[in-house]
Amino acid sequence: MNTGYHGWCAALGVVVLMSAAACDGPSAPDGGETVQISLSVSGGIAGVNWGFTVDGPAGRIVGNTCDVPLACDWEDGDVLGAFDAADLADLAGNFLERGFFDGPADYGSECCDQFNYVLSYRDVDNDRSVRGSDGTIPQSLRSLILLVEQFVTNARG
Repeated sequence: MNTGYHGWCAALGVVVLMSAAACDGPSAPDGGETVQISLSVSGGIAGVNWGFTVDGPAGRIVGNTCDVPLACDWEDGDVLGAFDAADLADLAGNFLERGFFDGPADYGSECCDQFNYVLSYRDVDNDRSVRGSDGTIPQSLRSLILLVEQFVTNARG
């Protein structure tokens, strides 16, 4: 028996399977160099409407919308904070780990007084937005939204 031949064939088979799997789904986040993450929140009893963008290439977080001063303290275009590329790479990795690229892009909305979310992720290989409300989004998406909010809070100091 020639185990060298079988080992070589097994290694080749693993490489082929891994290559095929990589073509089927989203690629791993690029480490932050081109990552842009946006979160918009609206609704609730107060009818809030606020959002921000984590801009990887610029290394900063920019406020997009703030229609309810009690919910946020910025104006459109304000720089809210800065961050390290390593921290952004960690955050970006959570999008793949928590299944952001799986499942529907729209989880729908339930009635009345719930917050509605639009979470977007873009880099050179991936571009996806997912929306839903408090009552419709899965726990994995809810925890990802909380991670993004915490990332911004930490960057703001």
